[in-house]
Amino acid sequence: MHIVRALVTVFLLAALFFSPETVFADALYFEFNPDFAESLLVASSPQPVEQVFLPLNDHLSGFDVWVSTNGTSGTATFQLYNPSSTLISSRVVTVPAIAESSGGMRLKIALPSQVAVTANQPYVVRISTAMPSLRIYYAAQQQVLPHNAPPQAAYTGGLSRIGGEEREFAFKSALYENTESTDPVLTNVSAEILSVQSVRLSFNASEPVDASVQYGPQGQGQAYTVPYSGSYTSCPLSVQSCSVLLTISDPGTAHEFTLTAKDVWGNVTQVNGQFTSAGTSVSPTPGPTTPPPTGTPAPTPPPDTTPPVITNARAVNVTHESVSIAWTTNEAANSLVVIQQGVDKITVGGGSDSTLELEHLIPVSDLAQQSSYTAVVRSGDASGNESAVEFTFSTVAAPTPGPGPGGTPTPPPAPTPTISIGPSGDGDGQTIQWQEPASGAPSNGYRVDIIGADGQLIETLYTHDTSLLLANLPDGARIVIYADNGDGVFEKVGAPATHKKSTPFLELLFTYLPHVLAGAGAVVVIGALVWRAVHKKPEPPAGPPGPPEEPSPFVSHR
Repeated sequence: MHIVRALVTVFLLAALFFSPETVFADALYFEFNPDFAESLLVASSPQPVEQVFLPLNDHLSGFDVWVSTNGTSGTATFQLYNPSSTLISSRVVTVPAIAESSGGMRLKIALPSQVAVTANQPYVVRISTAMPSLRIYYAAQQQVLPHNAPPQAAYTGGLSRIGGEEREFAFKSALYENTESTDPVLTNVSAEILSVQSVRLSFNASEPVDASVQYGPQGQGQAYTVPYSGSYTSCPLSVQSCSVLLTISDPGTAHEFTLTAKDVWGNVTQVNGQFTSAGTSVSPTPGPTTPPPTGTPAPTPPPDTTPPVITNARAVNVTHESVSIAWTTNEAANSLVVIQQGVDKITVGGGSDSTLELEHLIPVSDLAQQSSYTAVVRSGDASGNESAVEFTFSTVAAPTPGPGPGGTPTPPPAPTPTISIGPSGDGDGQTIQWQEPASGAPSNGYRVDIIGADGQLIETLYTHDTSLLLANLPDGARIVIYADNGDGVFEKVGAPATHKKSTPFLELLFTYLPHVLAGAGAVVVIGALVWRAVHKKPEPPAGPPGPPEEPSPFVSHR
């Protein structure tokens, strides 16, 4: 169980640190090299010192580790074992004199020959040396999960083993592949209907690939094309899937497609398939229901006492003076970040967002360059349950100012996009519309989260358009839309919008008729009183006093 948890964490860290735009220039397909690291003295540790990893590819030609030797040189042996614990390659490396530093120096270990590996299986590198001063650098692993992972799946296993015991850290490392002519193997190709306008084509591959899709209505030619993205993604079987989003213009129609995947060396594999797009959704006619007995109270749902699960908390868009803190929760929750510095944890900045959402992104500015900070992340759900995590990060050095006076002018702030909800043209559903961000259309399109009035996620949709047609959108549902640029960071497109279901005219009339009648009656009464006061006849004036009245003989006067 520990090994399984460790392997899954390795993959998730790979997803965090994998940078396809720069990776393949030197045949590098994975790198775990965080800024903050500590070192382990190899010779003084119980033997053996091992690293467990998933190659996420179909070949391995070498790997890197980060080391120091306190200024002395010597040799070290690196042995590669397959999932059956069989030695498949070994290399003795001369380690030069390397002074100790905060992060160590990269040491390349090229295997005698490239070996075939299985992408989703555990491999082990065993490190041994007689050098008394060889240090290998490592970093503590973070709890990293994809946004849609089950809340109970908290992967915390160790990545490295020392003397057979798993540890809560991973050695800084990188994996390489040399030129190869093997076509990628594609499996589990499937089409998922997201809406009447969107279909997600998913698949697994034996090595990092870039994908293109041609598609169209069956028998009419594949006139539509989703081009290559320009990046290569690892999606081995049982780890994660690659996906391509298709925009559909012919709802309720049988489609055919050709999926083409290529690796970085140009080896290509094609798969043909079919799917039927969704037709225009129709609101179902409610069937007969039996009303509860008169006076029976509605059942009260149990109170929510479970705090949200915070995962994938990390620092993104790090500069010399600013950072954005991103994380994911398993239920809709608000966002709060506090930035602290020093052993006394003095608060130096932060930010918050009251939006109840699943993807969180808080920018923080006015930080010092090349400084270490602690980020404290908090999220609370609609019931007030709260969770918190913290991690460290460092800012980078300030860029060298360019020539000329005045520097680079600050661009004016871009207008904030808005999200609107309105009835569809045929009245069968609601149309969600939004504006493209000022930075342009996101490379991976948009993610649309539909969150119920109770704060629970109803559905997540993906599209490259700036509009969606939705049927049966519940009253009070909130629409949160994110731009997805493929870097794992989801940035909101405008303020979330809430759907308010319109009330039919007759229902409004019968609802407010008693109040209207009461008001009309009051107006009539007040009007009558005013009319009577205005038209009241004056009394005649009093005349002169008459003679004194004679006493009555029938009244006794004493």
